[in-house]
Amino acid sequence: MKRIFYLTIFLVLFSGCTNCLYTDYALVNKYPPDTPDLELKILNDTMGVFLQKDNISMQQDFRFFKNKRNFIIITHVSDENRLVYIKKGDTLVNVKNELYVINEKQKLVFDKKD
Repeated sequence: MKRIFYLTIFLVLFSGCTNCLYTDYALVNKYPPDTPDLELKILNDTMGVFLQKDNISMQQDFRFFKNKRNFIIITHVSDENRLVYIKKGDTLVNVKNELYVINEKQKLVFDKKD
């Protein structure tokens, strides 16, 4: 009985640490400055969406897989509503509560929404 209890505690702690992605992020820093205010939503373990904050009908879907703990590799990006200039093979970096999108056209920093 004691063994099952410790195993349960271990699984709960381990599963809480394995997924460091949050579900909702808000854009806090952007370059170029004319980039619209965006939100990022992680829908599940393989899909996410960028949304324009003032017009949620403007959205850009993407698929990804996690590589190690902090890297999100893009596997597919919708061609509609180019809000973020990412392409297949690009990497998003997740550090603590922030998610970074950096490429030759944009530099975006998303922070975890409260």
